[in-house]
Amino acid sequence: MNESSQMSKATADLPKDEEWTVPTLATPRLILRSWTADDTAPYTALCQDPRVMRYVSSGRALTDEEVADRLNRYQRFWRRHGFGPFAVVDQVTNELVGSCGLSLPTYAPQLMPAIEIGWRLATTHWGKGFGTEAATAVLDWGFATHDFDAVVAIVHPGNTSGAAVAVRMSMTREQQTTIGTDLNADVFRITKAQWDMTDRT
Repeated sequence: MNESSQMSKATADLPKDEEWTVPTLATPRLILRSWTADDTAPYTALCQDPRVMRYVSSGRALTDEEVADRLNRYQRFWRRHGFGPFAVVDQVTNELVGSCGLSLPTYAPQLMPAIEIGWRLATTHWGKGFGTEAATAVLDWGFATHDFDAVVAIVHPGNTSGAAVAVRMSMTREQQTTIGTDLNADVFRITKAQWDMTDRT
């Protein structure tokens, strides 16, 4: 099954919008859940931190309105596709750590059809392994609940920590591509068969 047909099959049996709920995933240290109104302020601060946004898209910090619009789009994306970005929360403090989830990289049409995994963490939580922990839970859930043949991660070449997360998830750098007119990005990929063979203990 190619990724185009797998996306159609993955979304074919979704419940109607008003019935759909985002699942909750638990890891040893994190909760991945749906977004709430209380997440708006900390996620806005995260998306306005130049260190966080340095390797995201154009590298520009988002305005308050752009973050609010993005959170609304996350909800709509979940209802339409049955997957999307999770809010990532520290189990102990209940603090929003960041986001992690699956999407469609339509901003890179040369890679479509594809399923992309992405993550974004507040700087106060860098270096703790939260990115790998959250992304592992998302891949486990995604491959188990959807007919995805493969998932990609699109990483800026300068984002060595992002590349390290992809490698720790046994993803392989497959190619380099250009986003827009001049932004280079490395494309990492893992198939379901490869994921099933990884040691995640």
